[in-house]
Amino acid sequence: GQPSTAIEGDQLGGTEQNLEYRGNVILRRGDQYLNADNLKYDQDNSTYVADGNVRYQDSSMRVIAARASGNQDTDAHKIEDVQYQLVSRRGNGGADSIELKGAQGQLHGSTYSTCDPEQRVWELRSKRIDVESDEGWGVAHGATIHIGKVPVLYVPWIKFPIDDQRHTGLLYPAISTSGRNGFDYRQPIYLNLAPNYYA
Repeated sequence: GQPSTAIEGDQLGGTEQNLEYRGNVILRRGDQYLNADNLKYDQDNSTYVADGNVRYQDSSMRVIAARASGNQDTDAHKIEDVQYQLVSRRGNGGADSIELKGAQGQLHGSTYSTCDPEQRVWELRSKRIDVESDEGWGVAHGATIHIGKVPVLYVPWIKFPIDDQRHTGLLYPAISTSGRNGFDYRQPIYLNLAPNYYA
């Protein structure tokens, strides 16, 4: 069955069906952990809205956000105005919003880098990143890779590993471009970054 959801907070208001927690709210479910100033939970529909210093953590990522909402029954969540850090890799970045549905996720208006946020040597910026956490891959759509502030490469889509499984072509994301004539090719790109870029 589904893991149960436990919620606690400094104050509890609302009704039996629509619970309103205020002050240092904590929601736990399995390996998921959500902390916020305010949380409203609708028992009938298993939906929640959390806002104010929202922090979310599970086995794959840590997130700080302005607002989070979702449905516990369908395991669908939307997190807005996000800074995130992947747990099993050094990846981190931000997003206008993240939509999660089970093992699949979408990051909208997002950035991704393995550099520390204070020292962004390189960064990938993308309109949308699709994440398949079960398979350990991310696919960025409409992505630009920046070295420092300079955009050095635009790609229609790029696939990259998001966990520590040893994927084939770990360092070489597959790039695909499709022209008007339908010509389609894939080739590894070799990001010849100096070793200190990864430091």
